[in-house]
Amino acid sequence: LLIRLEILRISTLRNKLTIDEVLNHFNILYDDLPQSIQLQLDKFFPIQYNELNSKQYKEYYELCLEMLNKKLEVDWQDDWFNVLQNLRTNDDNVKSIIRPKWFRESAFVNIQNCLSLTKTPYVDWEYQLITRQMLFYTHLKDIENICEFGSGSGTNFYLINEILQDKSFILSDISVTSLKIIEELKRKLNRHNLTYSNIDIEQDIDLQLPDNTAVITTSVLEQIGDNYKNFINFILKEKPQIVINVEPIVELLDSKNGFDNVMNLYCEKRKYLAGYLTELEKLEKQKKIKIIMKKRTMVSGTFIENSVLIWKVL
Repeated sequence: LLIRLEILRISTLRNKLTIDEVLNHFNILYDDLPQSIQLQLDKFFPIQYNELNSKQYKEYYELCLEMLNKKLEVDWQDDWFNVLQNLRTNDDNVKSIIRPKWFRESAFVNIQNCLSLTKTPYVDWEYQLITRQMLFYTHLKDIENICEFGSGSGTNFYLINEILQDKSFILSDISVTSLKIIEELKRKLNRHNLTYSNIDIEQDIDLQLPDNTAVITTSVLEQIGDNYKNFINFILKEKPQIVINVEPIVELLDSKNGFDNVMNLYCEKRKYLAGYLTELEKLEKQKKIKIIMKKRTMVSGTFIENSVLIWKVL
């Protein structure tokens, strides 16, 4: 795959992303959050970052070309096996153990549509954790049951357990190793209101949801390309209170933005989620669902930025 990318910037600018900007972006009030999240926000923000200079832009686009032209292979089982082994043998900080290996301490990042470098370590990982906790607390605090498809390394289970400990969990993943991670986290966190099962969301989902249930996914639908109809049909049938998807959404990309063009090519190469938001918008026009939020997260890793879709069945 050959692409031509131009260096769009020649100067280095100093910028910062503040608490207020993030809260306003997600329509959340600081005073509505619990103290534990407020303390994390106060400690993490502002994020100071420098826009890439001309040399760094060249390095970034060379890295993009290298990535887009090579065969991409991801061994999820191997990554989850390492997480499982570390959970079983270490008593270190759980948050650092469950961090997937593709999050790097220092890397090119995209912050507020600005390709940048920052001294904040693991900025995209840490930012995801904080923003997810804000969103989960805001939209799930009155929910009794939380159903997650694609639980992976158990990150969302861990995050929600820290702020909403009265919830019951229905977790699933296609990976048996992931389910073993959930079992280990269940033991470490001393949680009992939890069930888990092996489910492939590309197949018919044989699951009945109890009343007052939310469904969440994070970087899971991305893996199924355009084969999302089974998932949507399941949601329409079971009618959960709310659905929260944290996924790469190509419909929200701007073709005039250099990073967005790279992300679009990256998603095409990996056959990531495509057409999902378009389908939801069609269902909304038919008055079958209501989309509550569709926003990008504002901070990303080197190649891909997640968006937040929140919706419900009418």
